[in-house]
Amino acid sequence: MATGLDARLRGSVGAALAKVVAIEASRYKREHALPRLLPIGPDLLADQGRAARLHVLKLLARALRGERSRGRAGHWTYSLDRHLALITAYRAEKAALSATMTTATDTPKAAPDGPGGIGPRSPASGPTPR
Repeated sequence: MATGLDARLRGSVGAALAKVVAIEASRYKREHALPRLLPIGPDLLADQGRAARLHVLKLLARALRGERSRGRAGHWTYSLDRHLALITAYRAEKAALSATMTTATDTPKAAPDGPGGIGPRSPASGPTPR
């Protein structure tokens, strides 16, 4: 059972780790960090487009899941430094992706009206699903 001291320590550690990740995210350099964390080539590293960033985010999410599971299991290959570097890279890449999605070309297109879309249904298309 966790005591009050344990809860305070966990809160302090969580705050300190959040501060470290925020500081490291401000110093994040994609060309330096990603090749050390993921098996990616120079073509993907140089590509700053939306599709490339989404692919890198998927790779980072997979690596984070693996590192998190190694940490929970107490596996000898778990590395806190790698885990923090993955979190930092993931947050920085996600922020860069959201910055590129502010353009008008990246807005989602509306679904067509009628069956299969979200618009009004015609009476011939059958009953409304519940």
